[in-house]
Order: sequence, then C-alpha cells, then structure tokens
Amino acid sequence: MVSGADLIAALDVPLHRNARLDREAFHDLVVKTKAAMLTQDPAVRPKSRAGKPGGLVYARQPRALLIPDLHARIEFLGTLLGADAAALGFEGRSVADLAAAGQACVVCLGDVLHAEGREAAERWMLAERYKKYGHGSVRSESTSARAASFADTSSALYNPPLELEMERSFASLEAVMSLKTLIPENFHCLKGNHDNASNSGDHGDFPFFKYAEEGQMTADWFLASYGGQLLRELREYELLLPLVAVGRAFCASHAEPARSLDATEILDYLERPDVVQSLIWTDNGEACNGAAQKTLASLLSRPPARIGARWFCGHRPVSGLWNEREDGFVIQIHNPDRWQFVWIDNSAPEFPSCLLFQVEENGTLVQLGRIS
Repeated sequence: MVSGADLIAALDVPLHRNARLDREAFHDLVVKTKAAMLTQDPAVRPKSRAGKPGGLVYARQPRALLIPDLHARIEFLGTLLGADAAALGFEGRSVADLAAAGQACVVCLGDVLHAEGREAAERWMLAERYKKYGHGSVRSESTSARAASFADTSSALYNPPLELEMERSFASLEAVMSLKTLIPENFHCLKGNHDNASNSGDHGDFPFFKYAEEGQMTADWFLASYGGQLLRELREYELLLPLVAVGRAFCASHAEPARSLDATEILDYLERPDVVQSLIWTDNGEACNGAAQKTLASLLSRPPARIGARWFCGHRPVSGLWNEREDGFVIQIHNPDRWQFVWIDNSAPEFPSCLLFQVEENGTLVQLGRIS
C-alpha cells in the first residue's frame, strides 16, 4: 500500500538530485511507466477498437485535482503534494495522502517539458547563442552552478543554460513518471504539445519553437546525453499518454477540442493523428462553434447545460485567474506565473461550483476563486 509519504519521498529524489539521472535508471523508469499505462484497469482507461490503451481516462474518485501545464515546474508539483489539505476540507492530511488513498484523482494537463516565462525565455535564447557560437563567446550570471554537474564542461558542446533547462524539464518528467508507477489509478498525465522530446512531426505532434529552437535543442541534447534507443522508448511513452480525463460532470484535456469528438474517436487516438492534434494544439479562436459542448454531451451522455458541465484545459496562458470560452463551457486555467490548480467535488452527478487554489512556496493553499 503506497502512502502519501511514499509519494512525497519519490518526488524529493529528482527535486534534490545534484546529478543527471543515469541512463540505466532512466530506462528502467520509462519501462515501468509504460507497463503501468499498458496494464491500466479498463474501467479507468478503456481500450480502443484495436485493443490498445484508449485516449480516455475516467476519474471516479470523490474529488479531482486538475494541474495545468507543468512546464518544468517540479517545485510546483512537489510543494502541492506535500501541502496540508486542511483548506480542501481534510484536516491533518496532505494532498499526497488524498491521492494515495484514492480520495482524489490528480490530473496533470500535460506539457511537462520546457519552462515558460521571462526568465525561461532568456535562458532559452542564451542556450541558442551557446549552440551557435560556443561557450567561450557567452557569459551569464543567470545560469546555476548546478548545471556544471550535468555535463562535460570541457566539451565544445557544453551549454550551461541548456543544461539547467534540461535539468528542470527532465526532473519534472521523472516526478510525473514516478507518480504514475506508484498510483496509476489515481494519477494521470494527459498529453500536451510539448510532450515531444524528439521534436517529432507525427501522430498529431509537430516540431516546435517558442522562445528559441526548444524542440530541436531538446532532441539534440537527449540524443547526446542518453542515445537514440532511450529517445525512441521515451517516444513510446509520450504516445501512450491519454488525451482526455472524464469526471462525473467535467472533462479535461491539454487544449480545448478543436471540433466535436465522440468517445470512439478519442479511444482510437493512436490511429487518429487528427484527434490528437485537435486536443493538444488548439489556439484561441480556432475551435469550431460548440465543439466542447458537443463533446461534453457525447462523453458524459447528458446535456452539459442541464448538469452545468465544464471542459477544463490549459495550453493557452491566462493573465488572471481563469478564462471562460464557448459561453462558459470551456475554462482555461494555465497561468504560468502562479502555482494554481482546480479542486472539484466529483461525487455529485451534476457539476457543483469548483474552487481555484494557489499553492504558495511554503506549502500554504490559498483559495483564489470559485468557478460556478
């Protein structure tokens, strides 16, 4: 029986490691995580028509906790799980205790890799300069000395800002994968467009860049650090990530649905790159009218307006607490500047008002608002 303390301890390892995870340990973790996903209870993750893991996961725990795009914020995840859950109505328990006991289903909305924000943008652009001109031509005080322990500093390929970014990104991935192996029915990470370490252009993924050539720099770094075989195995893991979490009166995905989808299409996602693209790449204003409402009706088998159902997503950042789209049926919750999450009472057949919280660096949970 896994305890909340076990979950916190598992996250403490990547949080405080001062060296890169070695290849053998990384390989073992990828293999274990894939096994956990491939053997998931079909009641939680139904199979596709081809007998493969489908793109839906069902949250039936009494509570659901939705974490927006992680983007290398391992401290967010670790601090949240270790937080006192009194503000959530559970005195003397941590958030990790609730997840371990099956009292809450924790759902990450994807994008585990690649930090965001002004500091991250500067780091990525500096890393690109190192790549182009070599480490002898660039000096910066913004990179951590810890980065030196992640690479051969004598190499012409040594790139301190990239090493720091990769440290944060893959420590976050290690944390997510560890949680999946420990509590596979109570923790799910959905696929986002950044969950593509090889910068592939298939299965609904596209090569990408934002501040710099993040996608290609990540792929090149991984190949140099761990080799092509492990990158292929990691790609298999990424493709196994589900697309949509379904609660009693809510659904969640990385991006809002670009068009209306039914359960069969989403379950068959491994053969449907168009479905994957529709749920990880949708920009503001790109979705067809009524797409989320129609998909909610299909997946919940009930009129969403009658039960007040909502579709939660990240992908596009918000500057305030949350954004409402599609007449309030879509709720965007990813604010890169806050460690915020949504807490849903998942015990009722109709959608109750749910709460938006922020976790402070000291582990205090602060209620920010009520979504009703």
